[in-house]
Amino acid sequence: MANGADNAGISGAHPAGVLACVQGRVARFFDLVDQLQGDDEVELIHDVRVASRRLSEGLVVLARAGGDERVARLREWLREARSLLGPTRDADVMRQVLVDLFGGKKKRLGIPAAVAFNEAMLRERRYWLTEARLQLGPAMIAERRDELGAILRDASSSAAHCKTDGGAECDLESVLCSILLDRTGCRRKAFRKRAGKAAKTGRPARLHAARIAGKKIRYALELAHEAGLLDATREIKAFRRLQDRLGAMNDLAVLHARLEEFGDEAIGRELEGADRLLGRVKRQRRRMVKEFISLWPEVERRLKKVRAAALARGARGEVRSEKREV
Repeated sequence: MANGADNAGISGAHPAGVLACVQGRVARFFDLVDQLQGDDEVELIHDVRVASRRLSEGLVVLARAGGDERVARLREWLREARSLLGPTRDADVMRQVLVDLFGGKKKRLGIPAAVAFNEAMLRERRYWLTEARLQLGPAMIAERRDELGAILRDASSSAAHCKTDGGAECDLESVLCSILLDRTGCRRKAFRKRAGKAAKTGRPARLHAARIAGKKIRYALELAHEAGLLDATREIKAFRRLQDRLGAMNDLAVLHARLEEFGDEAIGRELEGADRLLGRVKRQRRRMVKEFISLWPEVERRLKKVRAAALARGARGEVRSEKREV
C-alpha cells in the first residue's frame, strides 16, 4: 500500500543536519497523531506507526549523544502507541490480503467463511481503534509533545558544550553524525546476518527477525540520507522492496494464525470455505518463502552494489567516510 510516510525522505540527500531532522520528525509524528481522533483511514493508521518508528530512530541517536533519560521514557511511549494501533493495522492488513488472494469483493461473497471473517475484522478494527483513541487522547498527546519540545530545546542550547569520550569539546552535530553513521553500519551487518539465517531455513521466527532488522536499517539510512550524511536513495529503495517481500510473508503468517482460530467458529456456524481460505493462505506463504530462499544470494549481491555513498561532509563539521565492505 503506497503512502506518504513510506515515500518520505528519499528524494535527494541534503545537508539538513541530524538534529534538524529529528525536529522535523517530531512535527511530522504529532501532525499525524493529532488526526487520529477524527480520521480512521487505513493509511493514516499505517503512517502514524511508521512516523513513530522514524522518530524513535532519531531519538535514540540523540540519547546516545547526550544521555538524556527522558528520551528513553518517550521512546517507550512511542512503542506503546504503536502497540495500541497494532491490532487495528493487523485487521486492515488481513482484510486486504484476503482481497488480494481471492480477487475482490464479488468473488469473496461466494465464500461464506470469507464474508464472516471480513465482518469479524471490521468489528475488531472498530473496537481497537476506539481503545487507541481513548489512550492517545488530546491531553496525553499535548503532554508528550511538550516533553519532546523541552528535550529538543535543551539539546539545541547545549550543542556547543558536547564532549567526546576523551573529554574534548566538540560540536553536538558532529557527534550525532558519527553515532548515526556507526549505527547505520552496525544495522546493515545485523540485517545481513539475520536475513542469511532466514534464507537458510525459512523458519517464521527467523524471517520475522530479518523483517524487523530490515526496518531498522532502512530507518537509519533514511535519517542519514535526510541529514545529508549519505546518498542512500538506491539503497533505501532496495530495502523497501525487500521489506515489502518480507512483510507480505509476515502478513500471510498472521492471517494464517487468525484463520486457524476462526476455523472453529466457522465449523460451529456451519460456514463453508474456511478450509479453502486456510489452504490458499498456507500455499501462498510457502511459495513466497521458497522464492525468498532462492533469490536471497542475488538480493544480497544487489544490496552490496547499491550501498549508500558517504558524503564528504555532514551538516556541520567533517564526517568520516564509512569503510567499504570488501
